[in-house]
Formats: sequence, C-alpha cells, structure tokens
Amino acid sequence: APIAVWAGVDEPHEGYVARLRALRRNFTGPVLAVLPYGYAETGDAQRIELPPKHFTVLHPSRPARYRVNYGGRGPGRSWAFVRWLIVRGLERRRLVLCVREFQNSIEESVYRLIAEQIALLGLSAWFDVRATTITVRNGSEFIFAGIRTNPTKIKSMEGIDIAFVEEAEKVSARSWEI
Repeated sequence: APIAVWAGVDEPHEGYVARLRALRRNFTGPVLAVLPYGYAETGDAQRIELPPKHFTVLHPSRPARYRVNYGGRGPGRSWAFVRWLIVRGLERRRLVLCVREFQNSIEESVYRLIAEQIALLGLSAWFDVRATTITVRNGSEFIFAGIRTNPTKIKSMEGIDIAFVEEAEKVSARSWEI
C-alpha cells in the first residue's frame, strides 16, 4: 500500500518537499502527500489536499479521541473528513464505522462520497468498492449503518478503530447512548 507523508502543521513548504525527496531515495513505492491546499510541488507523490482549517484538526500529530468540525453548509468538512478516513484506512488495517441517525439504505450514507473521493484521488487500485462495503487491500474495511435503524448491530460490533458520525447534530441523545 502507499505510505502517507503528512506535511507538518507549521512546516514550511520547502522543508516538506525536502522530506519527500529524502524518502524517495530509500522508498520506491507509492507515496501520498497529505497537505493543506496551496503547496505547489510534491514531486511524484500523489497529492491528498485538505483545507488548512481541517488539515490542522485532522493532523496525526494532534491526537484526539474526538475530532469535531463545526460550520455551515458546503462540502469542505465532509470531503476533508472522508479524505482523512481514506488515508487512515490506507495507513494500516482499520475498521471504520460510518454511521448516521437513520439509514434505511446505502444511498443514505456517506458511502457514495467515499467511493467518489477514492476514484477522484486515483486510489481505486487499493480499494474494493462493493455494493454495501468498501475494503482496502491491507484489510481495512468501511461499514455503514444507521444508529436508530439497527442499534443491535452497532452494539455488537467489535474492533471499531474509527467511528465517523455523519450529520452528528441530528443524532439524538438516545442514540449517543448506544
């Protein structure tokens, strides 16, 4: 699988490019350059760009049990979090649960956005996008569920590494207890 190289939160562009070049001297496999919008050159690394605000919130140097992004309408937050999930799924084997309050069908989930971003980023070779799940060649898996639609299924799941809650403002207090 490709390796992800995150730009430092306050790292100058030149320093990041130098790190990528140094890595290339010892590693010939695919490299994902995870960086905020605005970095000009990344050599032959595949770019995964995030808005600067989201890049800081999602950066792995800032460990957090919860990552919450507030704001109005628009695709920026969803795209940033989905790209982050894709990178995290590629880094190592992870089980990613994508939930929302109600989900009666896969069409009501973030599934489509994840599948579209995988294709847009040119990462389809590493993913198997199926009818209701998305898996990665390294064993990572994305599963989709509605909290209120199937609470028993969610309660019985084990080994969840990341839970992505779509439209969290619509999730009831009862569902947060699950």
